Amino acid sequence: MRHAIRQTVAAFFALLLGIMLNIAPVATANPTAASGAFFGGGSGTPANLEYGVMEQIVSPFFTPNPGAQDPFIVETKYTEESGEELHLRLQQAHLETDNGFFGVVTLSAGAAPAHAAQQQMDQNLADGAPTLPAGSVSFYYIGDPDSPEGLKARLLGVQTPTHKETAFATTYVHGQYEMWAHFPTNPLNLLAVANSVMGLPYVHMETGTGSIHDPLKPENLVNAETEEHADYTIVRVHTKVLPLLRPLSDTAHRVAQTDKQHQFVDKVVGKLDTALRPIVDAGYSNNKLGSLLTKSSSRNEDKETGEAVAQKSTASTYKDRPMRSFSKTVHEKAEKAATKFRQSVAEKREERKAERADRREERKIKRDTQRVKREAARKTRAE
Repeated sequence: MRHAIRQTVAAFFALLLGIMLNIAPVATANPTAASGAFFGGGSGTPANLEYGVMEQIVSPFFTPNPGAQDPFIVETKYTEESGEELHLRLQQAHLETDNGFFGVVTLSAGAAPAHAAQQQMDQNLADGAPTLPAGSVSFYYIGDPDSPEGLKARLLGVQTPTHKETAFATTYVHGQYEMWAHFPTNPLNLLAVANSVMGLPYVHMETGTGSIHDPLKPENLVNAETEEHADYTIVRVHTKVLPLLRPLSDTAHRVAQTDKQHQFVDKVVGKLDTALRPIVDAGYSNNKLGSLLTKSSSRNEDKETGEAVAQKSTASTYKDRPMRSFSKTVHEKAEKAATKFRQSVAEKREERKAERADRREERKIKRDTQRVKREAARKTRAE
């Protein structure tokens, strides 16, 4: 009885904390019961991955229901042709489990065939062609290079598969600051860019490995922010130590021998993280999670109504959310510097244009003067 009361009280305070911090509950806290799960590893994932490793990646999102297929998790191969193959295997599994519900979980580049399958399923539904019923499959794209907030979309401007008006639940899951799936919105913030690049080995490549920094570990998934959009959901997992500081942190911990030395390393790295994280966060227009978890702050968000609320994401942008003064100052200074640079370029361009006009005028006057002299010389010779 006392244990139940403690659990109830803990749940109440967790909910209260989530409301105070304006962070949506983590979508992956309770796995969805499913008839089966299909896992697609990335280009670097070993072939014939051990079942335990796949289970470690899939279990935060899906768990077997009473009539689930055996084995519950089926591996799909990363090939260009496997989009059609995945679609057919899902159809077959759906029939064999008496119209069951299925989950698709992909890691990194393994999302490509799943995107193709999902697009085909939506197209077949629209055309009335054979496919799975709407809502019978849920897709989880982990560390996806085609993430709506990844490097391709934000830096290169590549059109990513967003599955507009899809009939199937779509969720993007990735660690905070990782290069492929969570790139800065402001590439002029070089510290944020450098930190994101370091996020490739220290966040992206650790996803699904089971390390203490693995974003998919339950204790790390607890510190996640969900961001609801019209056609998809983003689950962004908080990174405890900035990737930029991981080489220093890891090396110092390897050298440290006593608990006191490890505590000293944590203290130094923590202070550096506290100083640098606001500057890194200033490079993101939707990255409120790091500041929330490193230092609680009050929020006075503007209220919006009507179509604006329906069209906007539940996550606030930089302009409509307060940030710590230091972060805001850095951002404003960067904006002023960029504006000043653009003005300087425009002024120099106008100066060069005026100089070219002056030189043309000088050449014209010189030609006219020479022509008058030649005409005068011809008249003199004629006389």
